[in-house]
Amino acid sequence: MRVVMLTQYLGADGRGMIGGIARSMARRGAQVHIIAGRGIGETHPDSPVSASQRYADAGGTPVSISRVPFYNSHDTSALRRTATYASFSAASSIAARKQLAKADVVLVYGSPATAAAAALLAHRTRGTPYVLLVQDVWPDSVFASGFLREGLAHSAANHSLSRFVAAIYRSASSVVAISPGMRDLLVARGVEPARASYIYNWDYRSEERDQVTVPTRRPGDPLVLMYAGNIGRAQNLHAVIGAVRRCGPGVQLIIIGSGAEEPYICRRIVDQGIGNVTLGAHVSPDALNLLRSQAHLHLVSLADEPLFRVTLPSKLQSLMASGAPILAFAPGEASELVVRSGAGITCDPCDEDGLLAALESARRLDSSQLAAMGARGRLFYEQSMTEEVNGDRLYAALAAGADSR
Repeated sequence: MRVVMLTQYLGADGRGMIGGIARSMARRGAQVHIIAGRGIGETHPDSPVSASQRYADAGGTPVSISRVPFYNSHDTSALRRTATYASFSAASSIAARKQLAKADVVLVYGSPATAAAAALLAHRTRGTPYVLLVQDVWPDSVFASGFLREGLAHSAANHSLSRFVAAIYRSASSVVAISPGMRDLLVARGVEPARASYIYNWDYRSEERDQVTVPTRRPGDPLVLMYAGNIGRAQNLHAVIGAVRRCGPGVQLIIIGSGAEEPYICRRIVDQGIGNVTLGAHVSPDALNLLRSQAHLHLVSLADEPLFRVTLPSKLQSLMASGAPILAFAPGEASELVVRSGAGITCDPCDEDGLLAALESARRLDSSQLAAMGARGRLFYEQSMTEEVNGDRLYAALAAGADSR
């Protein structure tokens, strides 16, 4: 089965979750070629030959890559953001048309959703089937990021994007979400239930991670809570800091990462003299793996926005795969998964008082009780969220799409 994978963004070495999905399909027998973007002015070492050789040298499965140029901007300018999405859509539709026509099926990594434009064109002109792997729900997610949030321009963009998204959903042989709640939302928006399914994103580094060891707490020792990841408005960390501050020295919060809210959080810690919150720099995945064993509990935090109620942040899979006990200060799907798996403690993200109570409750747990939470999360991950389980489901969706041609 010849699979062409469309993705606007792919790391320079072809690794990460996207590369992991491609190699997962290749291990199951597919011939996989990735068509990815290359920001104008960027350089990448990979070509179809060298990328395949590099994966083979690393003990992986050969996957070839070709790149198309696009204008790349991540700022809040509506014009530049539009150019970013539109330029990849146009470039991939033109440069990859022959490869897409020869594919048995196309796999679209739907973040952003506009990455599907070339697949939609190939389907309409050549009948090439495609599977849409929805990573975030459009147009909701693009507006949540600050893009044209109000006014006539917002209305026009919302109308155009909604029509485009409806078209790519309607033409896909299968629409695959990354959580049950997201799948249900897509069905509510018109995707036929028979064509809608979900798979969990797996932790592509799970085989490289050491299992987290919960440190021993002696009487009087503080509970150490760790957050590692993006520091932005969506992470709702100001509410977390407020609750931790009220706990006093009995709870210590370590924040590791970077993001738009980082300077404001740093200033708040200094101005308010918050001595039980430490802000550290972003670290490599390997270093983070070691640091995790310094904490008793690991934070997953999201603001209570409609979009986030069907979102599973990737750190959740990472923590569960490593057996880390979790405190989910998050809405919807993320908290429900922690409850269902028994992997930790949950709290309503709108309730700072509730978070304070949850932290005080966690302080009364000993290390063995916290470790048992992590073990239950690891067991759930092994049963439901691994590459073996979800790779099989994605491959089956691709095979069904190829058979429909």
